[in-house]
Amino acid sequence: RWVRDPALRVQGKVRRAFTLSKAENDWLSYHKQVRLGVFLNLPPLEFKNPKGEYDGISAEYARRIGAIVGLDLQPIPKDSVEELHRLIAEGRLDVIPLLAENPRRAKDMLFTRPYVSFPLSLVTREQSGFATSIASLSGRKVGISRRFGNAEQLKEKLPNIHFVETETLDAGMRSLA
Repeated sequence: RWVRDPALRVQGKVRRAFTLSKAENDWLSYHKQVRLGVFLNLPPLEFKNPKGEYDGISAEYARRIGAIVGLDLQPIPKDSVEELHRLIAEGRLDVIPLLAENPRRAKDMLFTRPYVSFPLSLVTREQSGFATSIASLSGRKVGISRRFGNAEQLKEKLPNIHFVETETLDAGMRSLA
């Protein structure tokens, strides 16, 4: 459903058997309901569909895994990474399906291998000219979403770029208009 060309779809075609450890099975036996910390405005990854339901690529992964291991998944929508981080630290969430690992988060949370990755892109105003390299951005303002998992690392590694944080990608795009 998320890949437009049917020839490139692998859904249902790839099957990998897996076994859970005793500790994992024990955990599952005591946790039939899992609270997911989710965003509802990051299409196509996570969003609220027209029926008001949690949907998207991440939601589909969560549903499939939940069905395989017998979990009842309860999406708990929140608006900020900071709020999700606080709730998981307080034990009020169990899983955040769509959160990139960074050094600060790794202090408080365990991360799996990424199950999806997306290339980054740079969007400029037409009159600003094409950015030919990272060096060409030196001294310029570059918008970045607070929700982008590696925003802090980019700021540290690229101190000559003036990063302007926006709450969402949409807000960043609107600021270019």
